[in-house]
Amino acid sequence: MQLIGTNGSTGVLKIMNKYVEKPGAIYFVDGKMVDAEAGSQEGIEAVYSLFGWVEGAFEFIVEPVNRANIIKENRMEIILNGLRMLDDGKTPKLGPEQLAAATGTDNRKAGVPVIRGPLIDYMYVVDEDTYDNGNAIVEQGKHGGWIWVILEGIVEIEKQTPNGPVTILQLGTGAFIGSISTFLMQGAARSATAKAVGEVQLGVLDSQLLSKEFTMLTAKMKDVILSLDKRLKSVTNSAADQSITDMLKDNFDKEKRTEVDHEAFQKSLFTITSGEVYIVAKTENGIVPLMLLEESDFIGQLSFLDFGYDHEGITYYHSDDFKTEPLNLEMLHNEFNRLSETFKNIIDNMVSCISITTNIAISYIKKNTKKTDIETPQKKD
Repeated sequence: MQLIGTNGSTGVLKIMNKYVEKPGAIYFVDGKMVDAEAGSQEGIEAVYSLFGWVEGAFEFIVEPVNRANIIKENRMEIILNGLRMLDDGKTPKLGPEQLAAATGTDNRKAGVPVIRGPLIDYMYVVDEDTYDNGNAIVEQGKHGGWIWVILEGIVEIEKQTPNGPVTILQLGTGAFIGSISTFLMQGAARSATAKAVGEVQLGVLDSQLLSKEFTMLTAKMKDVILSLDKRLKSVTNSAADQSITDMLKDNFDKEKRTEVDHEAFQKSLFTITSGEVYIVAKTENGIVPLMLLEESDFIGQLSFLDFGYDHEGITYYHSDDFKTEPLNLEMLHNEFNRLSETFKNIIDNMVSCISITTNIAISYIKKNTKKTDIETPQKKD
């Protein structure tokens, strides 16, 4: 789904499973899901049921699609909801029990999602590296300036916490290892550990060329990209370490917060000029902060990257001095389109990782949050 959406493809994704007679199908137009079929189900319900097909094969057929657009949700929203429903047991699994679930794998490795990137652009690849199973490509806390694209294999992303290592997700072919700050600040400390799962072949990217391309961007585009980079690091910490969310909550509770007026941010994009915004997870026992947005961060609908303001399970609270200015979404979109394919792929991969990791963080928090006497802040009158 990620690859088809990123490439803007039109056609039919057919999914075969030996436990059903008729294949499932998802119909795409310009990378957007418009309809689906799975047994007697159609539309979005069919898509969600296909997340439970844990064994089988698939093929994508490029062809014209003449289907009504009955699926209104965007791609990342569908992926996040599909994974959450599968994780919560709301979507039945169709196939044999997974080995990881049967063996009770530690550190939440069972069902760890794999994020793959779009077709690889070799223009920025200057060298190739190979890593054997279990070898660390980068280690959390250590310094380095390389950024890689995965040419072949799977890489596991792991966070070191006070309670030991926690596996967050896995990256596959076309995904990137290393963040924007890696090539902007040579020798920056790594925020997570990346390990090879089996043999992995990596392409070393030209960091100087990427850095030069970044310096030519407008200040607003730079702020958006850096805000995405910050969000990924923040939500990864929240997904792995309960002490991080505890610290955020302590700061959150020190002063009055007001729930954001959601209608204003659902269709437009803004930059924060004053104050701060907490993105929080809603649980049965109250709210738990996931990350903090500050001056120069953006808030709203980054539509051309399929990065939405709405996400089931989260909401936003701002400080009293919170102020914003509108961003020109069309201008940012045009600037994004002028980027090299590699840079666009890095940003798209970062957005996918943020969305998937947010879903993981929400699931983790809901399972580990204990009931407190702290009241949820009230909406603004």
